[in-house]
Amino acid sequence: MAASKKRIAILGGGVGSLSTAFALTSQPGWQQHYEITIYQLGWRLGGKGASGRNRDQDKQHRVEEHGFHVWLGFYDNAFKMIKETYAELARQTGPLRTWQDAFKKHSLIVLEEQHNGQRKRWQVDFPTGPREPGTVVQLGLIGYAARMFRLLSQRLPDTRSKQNERQPLIVRLVQRAYRTIFLAALLLLTLAQFVLRLAERRVERRVNEARRATAAVAATLNPVRRLLGMMSRACRAAIEALTALVITWAESADASDEDDARRMMIFFDLGLAILRGIIVDDVMANGFESIDHVEFREWLRSHNARPETIDSALIKSIYDGNFCYTKGDRSKPNFAAGVALHCYLRIFLDYKGAFLYKMQAGMGDVVIAPLYLLLKKRGVQFKFFHKVDRLVYDHARQEITAIEMTEQVALTGEDYDPLIQVNVDGGGMECWPSAPKFELIRDGDALERSGINLESQWAATWKDSRPKTLVLGEGKDYDQVVLGISIGGLPGICSELVAHRPEWRRMIENVDTVATQAMQLWLVRDVSTLGWPLESPLVVSFEDPCPNWLDASQVIPNEMLTPDRVRSVAYFCSALADPPVIPPAGPHTYPQDQLLIVQQAHQHWLHQHCGHLWPAFVTGAQLGVNWDMLHDGLDRDGQSRLEWQYFRANVEPSDRFVASSAGATQYRLSPGGSGVRNLFLAGDWTRNGLNAGCIEATVFSGFVCSREIAGYPARIMGEHPFGFGLGGR
Repeated sequence: MAASKKRIAILGGGVGSLSTAFALTSQPGWQQHYEITIYQLGWRLGGKGASGRNRDQDKQHRVEEHGFHVWLGFYDNAFKMIKETYAELARQTGPLRTWQDAFKKHSLIVLEEQHNGQRKRWQVDFPTGPREPGTVVQLGLIGYAARMFRLLSQRLPDTRSKQNERQPLIVRLVQRAYRTIFLAALLLLTLAQFVLRLAERRVERRVNEARRATAAVAATLNPVRRLLGMMSRACRAAIEALTALVITWAESADASDEDDARRMMIFFDLGLAILRGIIVDDVMANGFESIDHVEFREWLRSHNARPETIDSALIKSIYDGNFCYTKGDRSKPNFAAGVALHCYLRIFLDYKGAFLYKMQAGMGDVVIAPLYLLLKKRGVQFKFFHKVDRLVYDHARQEITAIEMTEQVALTGEDYDPLIQVNVDGGGMECWPSAPKFELIRDGDALERSGINLESQWAATWKDSRPKTLVLGEGKDYDQVVLGISIGGLPGICSELVAHRPEWRRMIENVDTVATQAMQLWLVRDVSTLGWPLESPLVVSFEDPCPNWLDASQVIPNEMLTPDRVRSVAYFCSALADPPVIPPAGPHTYPQDQLLIVQQAHQHWLHQHCGHLWPAFVTGAQLGVNWDMLHDGLDRDGQSRLEWQYFRANVEPSDRFVASSAGATQYRLSPGGSGVRNLFLAGDWTRNGLNAGCIEATVFSGFVCSREIAGYPARIMGEHPFGFGLGGR
């Protein structure tokens, strides 16, 4: 008799849930073993990566994001998933038929920095190449070391000195040669240090095993252990001496200008502090999590990084990009050292093809809609407008025995078709709307007039909502549960787990989340005629509340706004400070109040700071804002044009960014570590290797979750970041 299928209830429709479903359904014949249903609050999937198309007549299907999203070149698992999705869908029409249509390489990063009271631009144009993320085996120890060596050797001070350019060629070649030799020695000593530490550990294990058997055998191994220890300490001393020598070269460099010399010094100081820290703290053997109890800037300081390096725009950009501020307070930076170091190595040393990739439409259009269409094609069921209220936990059985939900609306038909068709020059494109398709909801007109936000925990309950309970058991609703709702939304849902399981209580108490804010502007000039002097950028480390600016003008061809009137689109995103008190769930104006705060703060920023980025945006002797630079579908005058732009306060519990604070990693639960027999976890809030808030960490978690349930995928890229050799295992 054939075994019955396992029914899997996936709660939440974010990327963690979708990647779990993607992996589970990637094996031929999966339908013989599983029935999968995804339950989603409101009308759209995507979680923190959701976007929508505004169907209002004056908005003309413009893209409205949660923030702004770019995919970094090291997102191997995420790109692998999206490439397979596009290949399997095999679209024959539309502007985004292939993943290469949807993602375009981008290399220019501009760090805005303050130095001696002046604003300066640190332009970094990362080289591009033919490799593709998701197809190349990750870098191992040798790969990381070789790339770091290449970067250091390319920035050797004497090769950039105007004074040295006047020296004879043979002199410059000799200088280059002996400095390169010293750097090569540094590389080899680093590898030797790693090999020696591995050998020490193995001998230590043999000694301990032998000691249990016979003291005489253990005694024969002790001299080997002492010799290895002496060699390891000698390597470390040589590495310290060589790093000090390289720093001395950087200090004495006759660079082309003062800023170049200062940035060169920061680059060398940071790279060598990281190298020193990896060796001294034995990160290669102990793993990144071994230093997560330390804050990253303190870790750098403990390994002799200079104050100007620690306070540099290069470090600030990492914090801004990961919203690493306790409760959104930018005076309280907090980033776990291991997570930061791992991200730093992957971002700067392990990218493929390009440093980052820009999506050519909204993330909902480029990523979430194709995933939804593929999963539906494979046979996954979707239940929209299902709000999860409570997991019922049986402590004796250690199982989730019921899932209490609220069906938020009543539909006019049996199923809800969530996507809309947006027709652009390249053809039709399936997209998520920014509001429900009210025509498919009973009394939808009245619901629309009510203003109830079906994605908000502070919204009033709609009149047609009703309770619903899923029950565990054969012939009932589910056998296994995947919890893909982000951790900000879990305290109420998982109250029984928190009460009965100490590991859940510790996770909820220690893994923090951060609210974020965003602004999107549609402008009547392109970035060059606005006065921006460089190519299309990603700008980081600018003035609050807009430290991060992405020129997203590439989405214009895939919007329906008049292209001769909208010439550029600007996305901004940053952390949002929490108020002293956040109200509990239930009808409240809290989201609207926070949105008003965001709008006012960004309006003030436009008055005070946007002229630095866009000189044409200010006018007159008082440098007032030239509001005519903003497109307005209603053609209003003056500051009223700002009302047409898009602002967002991401304060909903599951919309909050999951922080990677010092000391918190140890409290995260792994996808298979819920402690509950039929409960699995997925999302960037889990213990997932990267332990950072990004798409790659989320997809990685989803793949691991699938493996815990079904045994596949057997191999996940990034599991062994310090695998010895040219690539990880």
